[in-house]
Amino acid sequence: MQYARQYNRRFEYDKHGPRNDSLAALNRPDLSYELTTHSAELIAEHNMIHRMTCSFGVSGSYQFNTYTGRFFIPNYRAENVGAWWIERWNGDSILTLEAGIRYDIRQMQVFMWENNLIIRPQHQFRNFSATLGAIVRYSEKLQFNINGGRAWRAPAPNELYSNGLHHGAAAFELGDRNLETETAWNAIATATWHEHDKLDVSITGYWHYFDNFIYATPQDQPIVSIRGAFPAFRFTQNNATLYGTDVQVGYHLNQHVQVISKAALLRAKNRDTKDWLIMMPADRGSAGVNYQFSDKGNWSDLMIGCNAQYVNKQFRVPYGVDFAPPPNAYFLVGFEASANKKLKTGSVLTTITITNALNQSYRDYQNRFRYYADEIGFNVRLHVKYSFEISKN
Repeated sequence: MQYARQYNRRFEYDKHGPRNDSLAALNRPDLSYELTTHSAELIAEHNMIHRMTCSFGVSGSYQFNTYTGRFFIPNYRAENVGAWWIERWNGDSILTLEAGIRYDIRQMQVFMWENNLIIRPQHQFRNFSATLGAIVRYSEKLQFNINGGRAWRAPAPNELYSNGLHHGAAAFELGDRNLETETAWNAIATATWHEHDKLDVSITGYWHYFDNFIYATPQDQPIVSIRGAFPAFRFTQNNATLYGTDVQVGYHLNQHVQVISKAALLRAKNRDTKDWLIMMPADRGSAGVNYQFSDKGNWSDLMIGCNAQYVNKQFRVPYGVDFAPPPNAYFLVGFEASANKKLKTGSVLTTITITNALNQSYRDYQNRFRYYADEIGFNVRLHVKYSFEISKN
C-alpha cells in the first residue's frame, strides 16, 4: 500500500510590470497556481501457481487547483479511481504471455467566473484499458516482444478550459470544454538481436489507431494584446493514425570502442481530413562513437565520445495551417567526456558535455519558439557528482 501527497506552487511573471513604481516594487506574479495532489494505491500479488503469477489492485487520486491573478486555467477539483488485473504465464525458456485489464472513472468539477456569475460545470469520464503481450525467445541471440491493447485518457483541464497567454510557450492557448475521451488501439512489435558483447540490434514497429486524438492546432490569426502579438492555438480532436519504426544498433569494435546509431521514422495521418497531422516529429537519425579507457588506480569510468545527429525537414504537414513553414533540416555535432575519481570518503564523477559544437543556426519544428528565435547555439555543461561513503567505523 502506498500513499503520496504532492504540493506544487508556481509563479509566472509578466515581462511588463506596472507603470506605478510603488506597485512595481511589490514584484507580484502575473499568475500564481497552487496544485495539491493526493494519491493512493493498493497492490496484491501471489506467487507462481502452475506457472501463473497474478497482480491486481486499486488506485485513486484527489487533486485540486487554485489560482490568483490573470486567468489561464480555472480552479478545479478532480477525482480518479481505477482497478486493474494482470495475469502472467511463465512458460519454458521460449515463451512468456501476459494479459491485463483496467477500468477507470475520472470526475472533475470546475469553478470559474462567466458573465459575472460563478459557474460549476462537471465532467465525468469512464472507460477501460486492456493489454495482451508475448515474449518469444527464439534463440539465445534473438528475441521478439509483441504487445497489443487498448488505451484511453480523459482531456486535461488545460485542454478543456485554457483561455489566455501561456508565457512558457509564448502562445495564446484556447481550450474546448466539449472535448471527448481520447481512445486508441495499439500494436507494438520489437525484435532484438544480442550477440555476446559484440553486437546489439533493436528494431521496433508500432501502430496507433486513435479516436478523438487531442492536439493543439494553430488558428488563422494571431492574438494581439498590449503584450504583443502571439500565435494562437486551440485544442481540438480528430480521428488519427500514427505508425512508425525505431532502430538502434550498438557494435563493440573491441573492449574500448563502441559505435551506437539510432533512427526514428513516424507517419501521422488525420483520418477525418485525409491529410497529415500537424506538429509531429520529423525523420531523424544519430550516430556516436565512445572510447572507454581502462581503469587506472583511483580513476574509473574514463570515457570520451563524439556524436552527430541529423534531423530532416518535416515535409508531411497540412497545407496552409501553420503560421510559418517547417524549418530546414539540420545537422548537429557534440562531444562528451567523463571520469570518476575515488577518494577516501567517497568518489567524484565529472562529466563535460558539448552540444551544437559547430554553433549551427537551426530551429526545431516541434518547438513553438521557432516562430521567434533559433535554438541554443554552442553549449558546454559541466556536471559534478559527489558520492559519499560512510564506513562502519
